[in-house]
Amino acid sequence: MRFGMLLITCLGVAASVSEPRRLRGSDVDYKAAAISPDDMLVAAGGDSGRVLVWNSRSGSLLHALAIQAKVQSLAFTGEGRTLVVGTADQGMQIWTLETGQWVLKKQVGSDRGVNCIAVSPKEKITAFGTGSGWVYLYNSESWQEIGQLWEASNLTSGLAFMQDGRSLVSAGNTFTLWDVRPKARVQVDLAQPPAQELGKLMAGAKRWASGRVGEVNADPYCADVAVSPDGKRVVGVTGVYRLGGGGKTLQSCEASTGKPVWAAKASGMTCVTYVADGTLIVTGSDDGTLRVWNASEGVLQREWKGHSKAVRSVVAATRGRGFVSAAEDGCVQMSEAKTGRCLVRYATE
Repeated sequence: MRFGMLLITCLGVAASVSEPRRLRGSDVDYKAAAISPDDMLVAAGGDSGRVLVWNSRSGSLLHALAIQAKVQSLAFTGEGRTLVVGTADQGMQIWTLETGQWVLKKQVGSDRGVNCIAVSPKEKITAFGTGSGWVYLYNSESWQEIGQLWEASNLTSGLAFMQDGRSLVSAGNTFTLWDVRPKARVQVDLAQPPAQELGKLMAGAKRWASGRVGEVNADPYCADVAVSPDGKRVVGVTGVYRLGGGGKTLQSCEASTGKPVWAAKASGMTCVTYVADGTLIVTGSDDGTLRVWNASEGVLQREWKGHSKAVRSVVAATRGRGFVSAAEDGCVQMSEAKTGRCLVRYATE
């Protein structure tokens, strides 16, 4: 995937999809980004209540969606023709691309804040994490709720599916690997049982749990998590919350057992991703710093001030070593992990 050097001014709309108007820098406070499975589209959203969709190669703005709620998470599914939008207090919105326009098709979990979203194309599952340690599972075609996961935690801040789509890793009070196959799924009645009973209900779905190098509640909580492209490693950053204060530990563990492999230190890390070939890991921090790490040993390869404010999302392209970062400075950009070179930048005035 090749990108040219380009500066794009971010735009927005007053209706669901219409002619864009120029946004002031203060209007845009990015919290989430996503890249379509074919690497052709980049989407980003935040406190402005809009999601912008660009052509990833040309950098041109294609669409602007009026979500009418603060956006906290994003994910493409359905070969890039469906965009799942997680809001701060109105659940998930499901948008589909029809005859060249994005159309709002459905809204689910409307009374919940959605901190994070993960999609399993193979198993047709979309998961979203919310407050009080809950994760909700939905069928990605019918958008019916098919199960829940829970751990004793203030919130779930990050999610990532394993490649086979049958297991899901969460970042909450711990890093936890869950079995999400049909036989392991738990359905909890609206009248929620006490925490002790919930723990017993979830025991069959929980495969392993690990805090910072095996310590629960150290540094505190877990901010974000990612799975290596070969499915052998899980990497996570500690911290209070992906959208809050960052942590100082980047840890890698075996995906099958949760056994720690290595741990590295840096300040204020909020989000993490593997690049497509699995050789490098990218983290974003609450001071705008981007860092690139060797995936096998956790050695820092490069760091630079990619943004002037907190980075809230880093997402890898599906091919090559490009990644998108979205930050509270109103900037979304595509960079090359190996060199740190900015390839495409989408910035407000």
